[in-house]
Amino acid sequence: MVIRVKKENNFTIIPNSLLKDKRLSLKAKGLLCQLLSFPESWDYSISGLSQVTGEGKTSIRNALDCLDKAGYVERKFIRDESGKFLKQEWTIYEMSKLDTNLPESGFPPADNPSTGNGHNKELTNQEQNNKGQNNEESSGIIRFPDYIHFSNLFYALYKEYTGEEHPTLNKEQSIKVAQAIANSPLLDCTEEQQRVIIADYLLTVRGDHNINHFASGKIIQKRIERYNAGLCFSDSTLDTEVEIYRGTGRFDEKYLDFLELYANKYRQHTGENHPAMKLKQLDDYDISIGASLDGYLSIYMGDILDDFFMTAKNSDHRLGYFASEGVLEITNYRAM
Repeated sequence: MVIRVKKENNFTIIPNSLLKDKRLSLKAKGLLCQLLSFPESWDYSISGLSQVTGEGKTSIRNALDCLDKAGYVERKFIRDESGKFLKQEWTIYEMSKLDTNLPESGFPPADNPSTGNGHNKELTNQEQNNKGQNNEESSGIIRFPDYIHFSNLFYALYKEYTGEEHPTLNKEQSIKVAQAIANSPLLDCTEEQQRVIIADYLLTVRGDHNINHFASGKIIQKRIERYNAGLCFSDSTLDTEVEIYRGTGRFDEKYLDFLELYANKYRQHTGENHPAMKLKQLDDYDISIGASLDGYLSIYMGDILDDFFMTAKNSDHRLGYFASEGVLEITNYRAM
């Protein structure tokens, strides 16, 4: 039995399709209902949602990730003509923007989805800064847990893509980096958005990948603009990785020469750039391909690759397939 009440005011109408959408977790559905209940003027932010719901910020981020992937929430960074961050605009959809004809909805698609301006009012604590401006221990950050979460993600991806532990920052560097990141929209991004922005930075920037560099100048701003423009990983290719690792000692130069040749042959035969690879994949392929780069096979590697691309299926032209044990063995045999 369901006990219902007469609804005259202070209630929110929720489409059945939202409640029946199996793409959403129970927590994501609850958060979306909460978002739809707010007035148009509500200041949307992860910090605000955490305070209203009593949930931790990580829990809120995970629920937003789910809603974002399912097409119920969209967030954009708004800047003025000089590039200065103004606000984060949230768009909340009663029905997923990915679906045009959901069954049993009970409501037509929302023509005017709820929008909110996330001004990120709590990025810095000005009062704390004023009181502790002479205190070296005070960084002015009141979103420290969010920063720790972001920095740990950065360090993990740094190790994944470079194969090394991130250098330790001194106290002055740590405070400067924390302030720069806290004063940016990064901490209001979902973890998935943060992951994409960081990985794109690590794969497309030559030279120093230190978080100290990431937080300097206008790099954060440019990285967010790339994300908003849908350019992340668009110029991240195997060629780019070869350039990044040249002269670092991370890989043998002979192996990098091979990767460059493979990228060129891939482009020649497919008309496309070979996508970037994860560091672990490059390490694995270095082991499997290494023996072939010694001796006479290396002299004929261009011909070997031409033969491979002309005889392999179109879907099997990526480096991973070529480096697999059976294929590499057969390819080498054909070259002998």
